[in-house]
Formats: sequence, C-alpha cells, structure tokens
Amino acid sequence: MPTVSIITPVKVRDKQQLGWLAECIESVKAQAFEDWEMVLVNDHSPVSWKPLADLFGDPRLRGMTARKEGVSHARNEAATESKSDLLLPLDGDDKLRPNSLGEFLRAWRNGGSDKGFVYSDIFMFGQDFARLFQPPPYDFGTLLRTTFLTVGCLHRKSDWEKVGGWSVELEQGLEDWEYWIRFGKEGICGYHVPKVLYEYRRHTLGRYAAMREDKNLWQAQLQKMRDMHLDVYNGRWPMGCCGGTAPTVAPRKQVVRDRPDRDSPLGNAVTIAYVGGRSGGFGMRGKATNREYRVPGRGVPFTIERSDLAFVMKLNFGRDFNIVGE
Repeated sequence: MPTVSIITPVKVRDKQQLGWLAECIESVKAQAFEDWEMVLVNDHSPVSWKPLADLFGDPRLRGMTARKEGVSHARNEAATESKSDLLLPLDGDDKLRPNSLGEFLRAWRNGGSDKGFVYSDIFMFGQDFARLFQPPPYDFGTLLRTTFLTVGCLHRKSDWEKVGGWSVELEQGLEDWEYWIRFGKEGICGYHVPKVLYEYRRHTLGRYAAMREDKNLWQAQLQKMRDMHLDVYNGRWPMGCCGGTAPTVAPRKQVVRDRPDRDSPLGNAVTIAYVGGRSGGFGMRGKATNREYRVPGRGVPFTIERSDLAFVMKLNFGRDFNIVGE
C-alpha cells in the first residue's frame, strides 16, 4: 500500500489545459519521496488525454473516468479509489515541488497527525503573475470569515469519510472552503508548514475568478455555504471544535443572512453591522455608488447598497463587518 494517495480531478477543455495536466503529472513523478500513487479522475473532458499516454507508463499512476460530472463528484471518486490512509488533493493544473511529499510527511509525523491535517505556504503563478501566499496559523474563527486554505492539504482518508467528502451542493464554487469548515466542526484542525509545498495556478478566466467577478453568484454561493453551517456561524461550536473546548462558544457575531432591508429608503439594500474594534460611529464611502454611509457604532445595524457590499466586506478581509440576519 502506498504511503500517500494524490487525488486529482481533471477536466481538459483545450490543448493548453492538456499541457498543464502534463506539468502536474511530471511534478508528481519528480518527487524525491517515491512511495506514492496518483489517482486521476477524468471529469468528462471534451479533449482526449491520449497524447499523455507515455506519462501513464508509471504503474503508480491510475486514470479513470468519473461516473458523474462535477469536480466534487470526481474528487470524491478519486478518494474512494485511493489505496493509502493519507490523501493529498492536487488539482490537474497545479503542481508540487520536488520535495513536497517528503516535507508534508515530515510535518505529519512532527505534529500534523495530532492536529488533523497539514497545509503549507503557496506559490501562486500564472500568465505574468507570481506571488507567495503565506497563510496564517490555523484558527477556526478565521476560517469561518475568510478562506486561507487551498485544496492541497494532507489529511486522513478516514476523516474524508467522516465529513462526507466534498459537497456536490457547491459545484459552482467554495466546495474546498466548506470542506475544511466541516473538518473544524469535527475537531480536525490544521498544522501549518512555513514552506512552499503547493503551487497554485491562478486563472483570469477560471471557475473561481468568474465567480468572484459575478457578485450575485459569489454572494449566493457564500450564503449557501453559510446556511449549511448556521450553527457555527451563530457561534455554537461543538465540543472539541478547533479553537474551543466548551460545548458552545458565545457568538462573536450575528448569523449571516443576506436580505434587503424592507424599511430602507435604498432601492436594493443590505443590512450589515460593524463588529470590529473601533468604538463610536464613523463614516465611510461606498466604492461602487460613491455614497456616503454613517456607521452608527459597533453592533448597530445599518443599510448599504448591495453594489457596495463586496467592497465593504473586503475591508480588513471582511472581519469587521457582518451581514445581519433576521
């Protein structure tokens, strides 16, 4: 049985993506640590993988076709077919560095297995783009507010089974973020390796980028994810949950429920509240509408135009404002 199973869903739409898949596979075959398998699941690609036949001469690589369409289905099928007790997801356009598997496993032995999963620094690259992303130390409360994890974290197959795999309800996006939230609810926490072990290809026209550009889709997916976990977004963290040992933790903010404020004079308004550290009221200006808003104080609801919402929620990574529920 291999020490680690690399699971990779792939949907190749053109020759460029086929080249990216070749780079992905080559990065795995180049690993200094050699006791691995790679399970690639073809998510009904319109472009044939046949030009890569030579790469599959390595018996550690296994390819198969997904029974159902969608990245979550494909990733879950890859996990199902894996033979190792440890999973490392790797998307078909991303890459590992030559020492990545060895470093992931070293971190696993040195504390990662006690925490639950291992994540690393990330090198983000693309056309005319290169950036180092250094995620913060693991904190479940931070994870609820903003995602700082890629899919590429080393974890147990038994924990994948425990949380039920990747959600097919979020096929349009955020399925990875939601996956790690379910880990936290089970008390499965992250262990950070301050080294670049995962290389993430950034796309200007990719699924995630398109979702961020479509504000309505982004908010709808974000709301769907939060609705799936109303308990923790209300502050009720289960016993043993990451960051807390009591049966419940006092709510840090109201549950997120996006809705227009019926009493607002604004035509398409959202009610939010400031939950940051400043005392007293203050003013701010919306980027989309150039409208002046008066923030009445900490925890006091007020309304803004929906088109200004994305800008406001980005302030301090969205940690200081919250959409108010009914």
